[in-house]
Amino acid sequence: MRIIALALGIGLAFAALPARAGAPQGNLAEKAPLPLATLRQFVTVDDTHVRLGDLFEGAGAYADRQVVQAPAPGKRTSLDAVWLYKLARAYGLEWRPIGKNDRAVVERASVTVSDEEIRSAIRAALGEKGVSEDAEMSLGQRELRMHVPANTDPTVTIEDVVIDRTSQRFSCVAVVAAGSADSVRTRISGQVHPTTEVPVLSRGAKKGDILTASDIQWTRIRANDVGRDTVTDIDHIIGLTPVRFLREGVPLRIGDIQPPVLVAKGSLVTMMLKTPTMTLTVQGRALEDGVKGAAIQVENTISKHPVLATVASGDVVIVRTTASVASLY
Repeated sequence: MRIIALALGIGLAFAALPARAGAPQGNLAEKAPLPLATLRQFVTVDDTHVRLGDLFEGAGAYADRQVVQAPAPGKRTSLDAVWLYKLARAYGLEWRPIGKNDRAVVERASVTVSDEEIRSAIRAALGEKGVSEDAEMSLGQRELRMHVPANTDPTVTIEDVVIDRTSQRFSCVAVVAAGSADSVRTRISGQVHPTTEVPVLSRGAKKGDILTASDIQWTRIRANDVGRDTVTDIDHIIGLTPVRFLREGVPLRIGDIQPPVLVAKGSLVTMMLKTPTMTLTVQGRALEDGVKGAAIQVENTISKHPVLATVASGDVVIVRTTASVASLY
């Protein structure tokens, strides 16, 4: 692009010049000092071409002369020392580069249409095609920005929307300043992702915390991200406790939560055996953690005999088989 711009500039700057760039002829020209000029190193233009006066302060009679094509809106180009020196000499300006790194950077003024504006217009266009407002949209381009010349209406319109209802992929054309000679168009592709609501934690929770309704909020995720083990019912969370620390806002899986431990390993419990004719109790010590309804090993504190019992509460386990009676003593 830079080579093309310079080539065009040379054509504009040099080809149409009169002899000696309009300098006076004869002996007067030889004696008259050249106009002193100062290079403008950073230039912003709002036209399709760069003029001599844009590049040099003190450009004289040719200040309004177009010398090179301007870059596209929002873009910039660099003019090097050699090209600038030839330009100055061609137009009779007293300027020479201090070093080879002297250059002028030219930027084209523009109105920027943001990524957010373009995405909002696409979503509205998809909505007109029946796509749910709750659907998530992903685009093939990471970030969208469009530039139009300054003083141009930056309104975005979306045209040629095509949706594949099977794959949910779509394509469209974003147009800025439609109907204007300065309009800008770009083709965009993407995909629509249906979403569903799932319960998540509203705060971080650690193992042992008992989850309540106030700890839960709802969020939307892509429907195809909901697995067989994703928790979708709030009733499957309330009253349970995390297996490990859980972060807020993350969909829960069945293996992430469990009933709270009622009997901790090493704690003392009452071992109870019930029959139609009697109820026997003895003190025992839990050999493992147990949630309500879980079968755990409990040791008689006197005989040291282990017994398989079911957790009934925080301090009671039920010995359910008569074969374990002897182990109570």
